[in-house]
Amino acid sequence: MASIRGSGYGGELFSKGKLVNPFRIALANIRFPATPEESIRLAVQAIDRASSKGARVICFPECFIPGYRGIGKHVPPPDPEFLARAWSVTAAAAAKANITVVLGTERFVDGALLATALVMNQDGSVAGFQDKVQIDPSEEGTYTPGSDRRVFQAGPLTFGIAICHEGWRYPASTSRRRLACLRHVVELCRCAPRQVAGQEFTVVTRKRLKA
Repeated sequence: MASIRGSGYGGELFSKGKLVNPFRIALANIRFPATPEESIRLAVQAIDRASSKGARVICFPECFIPGYRGIGKHVPPPDPEFLARAWSVTAAAAAKANITVVLGTERFVDGALLATALVMNQDGSVAGFQDKVQIDPSEEGTYTPGSDRRVFQAGPLTFGIAICHEGWRYPASTSRRRLACLRHVVELCRCAPRQVAGQEFTVVTRKRLKA
C-alpha cells in the first residue's frame, strides 16, 4: 500500500503574503518496485488514494516507472513498448481520479535514455516532459542529460520540476531568471534507501521559491 503524505506550506498559493487558495499536493512515499509491472500497480494505487485524500497533484519519485537504475537494484533493460503502456495506464488512472500526476519515469529521445518526469493533466492528457538536465556522475553511461526546462500548470498552480540533486546542487535550475513566473518547484528524489520500521522509502519533496 502506498503511503501518501499531504503537503502544507509548499502547496498553498499566496498573494502579497496572504493565503488565497489552499492546494494539496500528495507526495508518494512508495517502496522500490520489485518489477516494472509492480511499479504500474503501485502508481495506480497511489493515484487513487491521493485523490481520495483531496490532493490535486501527486508527485512520484525519480524514475519510479520502471524503477531507478543504479542503486544496486536490478531493473530490466529499457523497453519503449512497456513505457508507452505504463504511461497509458497511469494516464487513465489520472483521469479517473481527476488529479494531475507528476510521474518519475524514463524515455528515449533520438535513441538515448533520459531520466524524466511525465506530467499528466487531471483529464489524463499529457502536459509534457521535464527531462533531467544535470545528471550525477554516477549516472553517466546510464542516462543522457536533457537540454531544456519548462513550466506546467495545474489549476491555479504554476510549477517547474527539479529532479534529485538538480534542486540543490544546481541552484540555477530553480532560479527566477530561468523559470519566469514560477511560484513552486516540484522536486523528485530517489535517495539512497533508508530504513523506517524495516521498510525502504524514498523522499519526494517540493519547495516554494522565495518571493
